[in-house]
Amino acid sequence: AATATSSDSLSNFQKVVGSAYSDVLRAGKTTLFMDGGAGGNDTFDPNGAGTQADPLQIKGSAKGVNTLDLMSSTDGLGIDAAAGSVSGAYGNVSFSNIGVVLGSHYGDTISGPNSGRITIDGGGGC
Repeated sequence: AATATSSDSLSNFQKVVGSAYSDVLRAGKTTLFMDGGAGGNDTFDPNGAGTQADPLQIKGSAKGVNTLDLMSSTDGLGIDAAAGSVSGAYGNVSFSNIGVVLGSHYGDTISGPNSGRITIDGGGGC
């Protein structure tokens, strides 16, 4: 059986909603909201979007294992998995329904959740 794979590149969108499948969503500098859609194992890259006053909101689907990929950051980040927030050089983000957080290659400050299950990978930072 053949497997079809396709990729779309969109720009200047403030809200992006994924499909019922496994999506890779990368924010633009003006993106304010990303939603994984109806299912799948989605990967989100904030790409520096969001400000302290208006953070990028990322909502993973309730199905599947969703990943927040911060590995392209150019500096260390503050990652608070309990509060569902990221701050620093790679933008300001609030997130929910994320099962895996991949940190940057720099000195991140990471705190885990008080309950529930989340996998945190420091991304090789020092």
